[in-house]
Amino acid sequence: MTAGRRDDLGPVSLAQTAAERHAVYRLRYEAYVRELRKGSLSNVDHRAGLLHDPEDDQEGVSILYTGTAVAMTGSVRLQVWEPGQVPEKIYERYSLDLFHGIEAFPVAEVGRLVIRQDVRGGRLLSALASAAFQYGTAHREAAICFLYCSPGLVRAYMRLGCRPYPGFVIPNADGIRLPMFITSADVIQLHAIASRPAPRTGFQSARDRATPEMARMLEEVAALPYHYETDPEQIWQEVRDCLQPGPQPCSRLLDGVSAEEARLLCEHGFVMEIPAEKVVMREGLVERDLYLVLQGRYQVQIGDTAIIVLAEGDVLGEVSFFQNPGERVATIRSLTPGRVMVLERHFVERLIPTHPELACRLLLNLGRILSSHLAMALRAYIGEQ
Repeated sequence: MTAGRRDDLGPVSLAQTAAERHAVYRLRYEAYVRELRKGSLSNVDHRAGLLHDPEDDQEGVSILYTGTAVAMTGSVRLQVWEPGQVPEKIYERYSLDLFHGIEAFPVAEVGRLVIRQDVRGGRLLSALASAAFQYGTAHREAAICFLYCSPGLVRAYMRLGCRPYPGFVIPNADGIRLPMFITSADVIQLHAIASRPAPRTGFQSARDRATPEMARMLEEVAALPYHYETDPEQIWQEVRDCLQPGPQPCSRLLDGVSAEEARLLCEHGFVMEIPAEKVVMREGLVERDLYLVLQGRYQVQIGDTAIIVLAEGDVLGEVSFFQNPGERVATIRSLTPGRVMVLERHFVERLIPTHPELACRLLLNLGRILSSHLAMALRAYIGEQ
């Protein structure tokens, strides 16, 4: 059964046979376990090389894929609940208490969105995301779909039409994740792949096409305090206020960087709020996002040994940023509530063609930060002996 077609990408199909399902589970295993090093996941079958979740077999679940059962290129899972039937753990995960009246609508969750490593970077991600949402709305009548992603993917998902909202961050074994949603009232935005909509603008466009009940619900959510900021001008103001109290910036990442260049840098990330006592990064995982600390204190731990504590103006994740494939060498926990600016993993590469001097300066500063952190870690290690 074909769920949809996206230009020259071939059909997006519904996995129905055992062979199709097993191919999906093998693709997940390659991505999550072999590539991202998430071998501790509870649903992993290492002997068979499969990642098969209990949710895959639940009622209301559809699994879509691209390619074939022999040569699968991507997959995504969609689960839809009838009005008022959302399980408590899902309700809490996505802070659905913020959406007053959501019990009257069918609700969906999009998860396990996987693209095979050798075909990433094209339009396959948008094809799968679009097909999942269109299948959910057309065949299952879902009014609103929720998902979560790592901080470094937030802007990429926004370009697909997904909206961050004022829900609480989602802590899991890998670190902080952010909730997002897209509604049937905003389906046109799925086709605006190249756009970079601000969340509040997105709420407005959704309200324009929503039923009165949906419009009221979205308007109430949009009016709540946000736990993040995606507008570059607002990010710049926060970076300036937190890190530049005097004539010289106190963040080593911004050493030698002009105010105009720092403002440009803010277009390549966003600011998020981090609660106290949460895992921000997990040792051993493959991630290359970089965090600039604006507020709070963060403990760096290797194995069972606490190494150093980092605070305002410092950088988290610089080692994996430089590595290939980008494995985290330490676990970082928030000791206090804080805020960080998340820089997407390819921000330097995107600066090189248009602002090579800024890219060079940032790389030089990151190299100095890396050597400084290494020296502190060695001193702490020697002191433990």
